[in-house]
Amino acid sequence: GVQVIGSGAESTIIEPPVGFPDVYLVGIDGISAASLSRLTLDGQGTAHGILIESGANSVRIAHDIIRNMADAIVMDGSATNVEIVNDTIVKNTNGISATNNANIDVRNTIFAFNTDTAIRYQSAASTTLHQYNDYFLNGTDLNIDGVGHAADGLGEITIDPLFADEAADNYRL
Repeated sequence: GVQVIGSGAESTIIEPPVGFPDVYLVGIDGISAASLSRLTLDGQGTAHGILIESGANSVRIAHDIIRNMADAIVMDGSATNVEIVNDTIVKNTNGISATNNANIDVRNTIFAFNTDTAIRYQSAASTTLHQYNDYFLNGTDLNIDGVGHAADGLGEITIDPLFADEAADNYRL
C-alpha cells in the first residue's frame, strides 16, 4: 500500500500546479491499502481533490482538510471501497460524489459551505454508511439517487462547527 502522511493539516498544504487549474490533486487508481492523512488539499477554486477509482480498496482518507475544490472527493465504481473519517470538507462545490455504485463510508466528518452537495451517492451501492457527521450551510446535505435529503444517518447533526477563523481558512474547532 501507499501512505501519504503530512505533518498536520495546518503545515502540509497541497495546491494545484501553476497553469494546471482543472486537475485532480490526488489520484488513487486500482490500488489497495492506501491512506492519505494529516494534510490540506486546497483547490484554489478550480481544481478537484481526490479521484478514487478502478476498484481501489482499503483506502483511508483521515484527518484532512479538503477545501476550495470543484469536487473534493470522487469515488467511482462498485468495487471501490473508501473510508473517510475525521475530515473537514469545506468551501467546495461538491463534497463527496460516489458514482457507479461506489461504496460510501463517511464518519465524524464536517461538511460546511459546500455550494452544491455535501454527499452524493446511489442507494444501490453495497455500503452506504454516513454517521456522526456535521452538515452546515451546504446547498444540499445528502443527494441520494438524484434526490436531495436532510442528514439522516446515526448521530448526524446540522449545527455551526464554530471554526476558529473560517475567513482565514483556519478550520480548527
